[in-house]
Amino acid sequence: MYLTKQPSHSFNRNIPFNHPIHQSYLINPHCTTGSLSKTKLDDINNSSTTTTCSTSTTTTSTLADSIEMDDINTFEIKTSNIRDHINKFVYNHGVEKEFNYIEKKTEKEILHGDFKTALKEENKMKNRYSNVLPPEQYRVPISVDSDDEDATDYINASYISDQYSKEKKYICTQGPLENTFNDFWRMVWEVKSNVIVMLTREEENNKKKCDRYWIETGSKDYGNYRLHFETVITLNELIQRYFVIENIETKEKRKLVHYQYIAWPDHGTPVSIKGFLSLIQAVDKDVKTGPIIVHCSAGIGRSGTFCVVHSVVNYIKLSQRPGMVQTKEQYRFCYSAIAEGTSLEQLRKGRRSLSYSIN
Repeated sequence: MYLTKQPSHSFNRNIPFNHPIHQSYLINPHCTTGSLSKTKLDDINNSSTTTTCSTSTTTTSTLADSIEMDDINTFEIKTSNIRDHINKFVYNHGVEKEFNYIEKKTEKEILHGDFKTALKEENKMKNRYSNVLPPEQYRVPISVDSDDEDATDYINASYISDQYSKEKKYICTQGPLENTFNDFWRMVWEVKSNVIVMLTREEENNKKKCDRYWIETGSKDYGNYRLHFETVITLNELIQRYFVIENIETKEKRKLVHYQYIAWPDHGTPVSIKGFLSLIQAVDKDVKTGPIIVHCSAGIGRSGTFCVVHSVVNYIKLSQRPGMVQTKEQYRFCYSAIAEGTSLEQLRKGRRSLSYSIN
C-alpha cells in the first residue's frame, strides 16, 4: 500500500507512520498485477492454439485506445502470433494506457482498504516501510508464540491468488527485518512453503534493502524453528541455497530452496529476460508444497513483476497487494518476458495453448 500526500509521480517510502489514515491520500503510480489475467497453459496435441486478449472491440488495432473503458471483452490470438501482438501493443503505447487505467483502479481500492492490523501500535516496528502494508482481507496471519509476550499474529505479507485456479499461489512479503526473522520462518513453516524467491540484494546503492534472515553455514534457531544449511550453488546472477527447516518441538524436518536473483535493480527490470526466465524455470522445478514466498525489499514492485510473469499473466486481484508492479518499465517488461517466454516454449516443446485476458 502507498499512503502519501505528495504528487502521485513521487514515490517516498519514508512517510511517517502516524499520518492520519482517514485523510485523502494519493496513490503513487504503482499499479497491481491485475491487468494480466486468467492464464492457462495446457498441452494440446497438434491442435490450433489461441490466446485470448481483452479489448472493448473485436480488433487488435483499437486495443490501446479502448483500454480505459470499464467494459472489456476478449478476442482470440493464435499463440504463434502472440509475440507480434505484444510487440505492437507495447510500442503503440498500449502498456502505458493500460498501466494508467489500473493505477486509477488501484487508487480506489486503496482508499477503501482495511489495514487495521498493520496499523496497530504493536505492529509498527514490524513494517520495513510504513506506507507498504498488507490489506486485512489478504494478510497472512501466523500463530502466536506463547513464550513471547510481545508476539502478535501479524507479519507484513499478503496472499496472492491465481484468479484462474482460485489457489493461494504466492505470498508476497517484505524483506525480513531482524525483529521479524522468527515470524518469517514461522510463516514459512505454517504455510508449508518449500520455495523462497528473493529478488533483491541485502544492500543496493548504499541503502539497506533486506536483513540476512538465513545462514551460510551450520544451524541456527529462529524461535521454535531450527534452520540447517545444506549447500549453495551460484550460477551467474542466481544464487540457490538449500536448507532443512526443523520444528524444534516436534522434530519434524522439511527441505526448502532459497533463490536469490541479484540482477534486478529496484524500480527497474532484470538485466536479462532470458536470465529471469531461467529463474522462473528453476522455481517451477522445485515447487512442491504451499505457496511460493516472494520478496524484494518492500514486497511489491519486483515481487509483483515476478508473480505476473511466473503465472504467465494470471489475474491477480487489485486489492490483494496494492502497488504490485511499481513502474511502467516493469509493466512493459512483463509483456516482453511473456513474449520471449512464449517463443522459447514453442521452440522447446512445440505448440502449447496460452489463454489470457487483459483486464
